[in-house]
Amino acid sequence: MRHDSSGFGHGMRMLTHSLAVAVLGLASATAVGQDPRFNMTRGATEISRQVFDLHMTIFYICVVIGAIVFGLMFWSIIRHRKSRGVVPA
Repeated sequence: MRHDSSGFGHGMRMLTHSLAVAVLGLASATAVGQDPRFNMTRGATEISRQVFDLHMTIFYICVVIGAIVFGLMFWSIIRHRKSRGVVPA
């Protein structure tokens, strides 16, 4: 099994760049003037506004979880690929 420290650094850089793109995408999606075709509309009553806020909070949590899972998945794929000479146990 070959360990190459430069590959780890390259994988971490790719992971960092991927997460940065995800965060920038999330920031642009939450800009003022959200398109109502792609999201719930903000309600007129206090309870419906609370439901909307809960929906958006859960959505952001899911986005963060998804970014972490996909980032780790891509890092693992890059780090343990056959072309790097990694031999399975």
